[in-house]
Amino acid sequence: MMHEPAGDDAIPRPAGSVRTEGAHSLDAAADALVAEQLSRKDRGAAASRTHKDARLLGTLAARLDLDSRVPANRFSAAKSMTSLQNLRAHPDFEDGWLRGKTCLEFGCGGLNPSGTMFAMLLQGAARGFALDMDEIESVPLACRALYRLASAALVGADGADIRGTPVEILARVETFDLAKLAEGDADGLDLARLRFIQAPLEASGIPPESVDVVTSNSVFEHLADPEEVTAELARRMRPGGLAVHAIDGFDHRFYQDETVHPLAMLREETDEPLVYGCNRIRPLAFAEMFERHGLEVRGVLESYRVPLDEAQIASFAAPFRDVGREHLEVARARFYLRKR
Repeated sequence: MMHEPAGDDAIPRPAGSVRTEGAHSLDAAADALVAEQLSRKDRGAAASRTHKDARLLGTLAARLDLDSRVPANRFSAAKSMTSLQNLRAHPDFEDGWLRGKTCLEFGCGGLNPSGTMFAMLLQGAARGFALDMDEIESVPLACRALYRLASAALVGADGADIRGTPVEILARVETFDLAKLAEGDADGLDLARLRFIQAPLEASGIPPESVDVVTSNSVFEHLADPEEVTAELARRMRPGGLAVHAIDGFDHRFYQDETVHPLAMLREETDEPLVYGCNRIRPLAFAEMFERHGLEVRGVLESYRVPLDEAQIASFAAPFRDVGREHLEVARARFYLRKR
């Protein structure tokens, strides 16, 4: 069992694929923000205002660009690199292993849906599928995020640790038009190599035993029937294929209201499959499920624990207060799997 220290008292919210309440068009939101900023500035003569506005927006864009190069920003290169970095930590991964492989991100989200798979292509994968039920919030922004990742990879900036020379990295994505992606133009994509699929897994069209790598981040805890999904994912993996799944067992209300105990949902007496959007299966319990479907657990990283006393455990609903402390306290875990 691998362990990762919890760090300080601040608990970062994982970057999963579940849409936040009140989500709306990013393009419309950006337009509204720009309009608001312009309305607040001093209105000069019309002839000079265009120049002033351009300078204002340029300064705003540059400042936001500098401040947003962190994994919490799903458009950042750092965020797109997360799954590749996790894959490199897999006990069976070796440099060069990705060359020619087919990859799938299950639950990619609608913000930067293809960033994770594009990172895999930059590192040598042949093709990538990005799968989610959400629609893409903004195609231009998603395209520009890919260009930003490629640019960061070429100079080794913003956490984009893509291995290889600039010439080698560019050759891996030579079928993409990076200039068009920089303009937010989806015509710059090579859809034969990088494809976003808005559909349930069973209706995705991904053939059995065709995928070498499967990744997900904060998705399994939101599935009403994770057993069925695990079977579907395993069926599409080639023998010897690798998977990395990060699972978050927090009560997700905690991320909006820190007065909610991180495991408060375990107190609810109900048979509903989802409580506050989560299935409440404890992260470590997924190990047996993966094994049942031919996914050998090669390692588990416990990435966060919630210390519990006896009174807190006694307050949980019957299915949970009888679970061992080990399974209750591990609130986040990352699984490294291999298809038998």
